[in-house]
Amino acid sequence: MAKIEKIHFITYAHGAPYNKTQELLNNSINQHTQYEVVKHTYDFNRLAALDSFKYMANLPTMRHQGYRDGYYCAYKVVIPFEVYNSMGENDILYYCDSS
Repeated sequence: MAKIEKIHFITYAHGAPYNKTQELLNNSINQHTQYEVVKHTYDFNRLAALDSFKYMANLPTMRHQGYRDGYYCAYKVVIPFEVYNSMGENDILYYCDSS
């Protein structure tokens, strides 16, 4: 069994109260593991700067119901994929919703 080298901890938040939850998650993660944690903290601006955002940029213009932002959680695929492509072979990816 390979030894874990790093944990890549991903969080995404878009507005209140999710920003506060994201902050609490990032401030507490190191208390719960012995491994090196690389924090990948995303917000809407960082998401919109990704090359792959162009594939979801028009989603909010579609008719939708609900109070969310209209991106239909598409970022839950895009963000982990970007981080995964930058990881080492013995690293672990851990995505945690801030909602």
